[in-house]
Amino acid sequence: MSYTKLTNRELEIMHILWKEPHPLTATNIFEKIEEKFSIYSIQNALQSLLTKNAIEVAAYTKVFKTTARKYRPIITTNDYAVMQFAQYYSTDDAQTGITELISTLFKFEDENIDIHTIDRLEKLIKAKKTELEQTKLTQKNGEVDR
Repeated sequence: MSYTKLTNRELEIMHILWKEPHPLTATNIFEKIEEKFSIYSIQNALQSLLTKNAIEVAAYTKVFKTTARKYRPIITTNDYAVMQFAQYYSTDDAQTGITELISTLFKFEDENIDIHTIDRLEKLIKAKKTELEQTKLTQKNGEVDR
């Protein structure tokens, strides 16, 4: 997953789209946005988000005598959080960065972490470890076959 840099305006629009269960038109977003921008600024930001593959046109709808696009996010909030995190760590720092991230999350989420959460994390870690071991074994066998 590559990093997608979003402007403050684009990020504000993404937050609106993430909160809504259904696709929105530019006018819907205009009505919901806290900091009032012109409808043209919102349309420009939506075009930029389309170019960055952060959103997609989900549908078309009739609005009076014109047709309007309805947008939905492609990037999830979790995807964006991971992109934000990954931006600050190079490949060399990745192992340290991941460990630090999890450690920091435990500090901030202390009251929300229970046994079930830790069990789920352990399962995810075990699954990733198995995947990495299988990849390593496959690569090793591929080298032997050559």
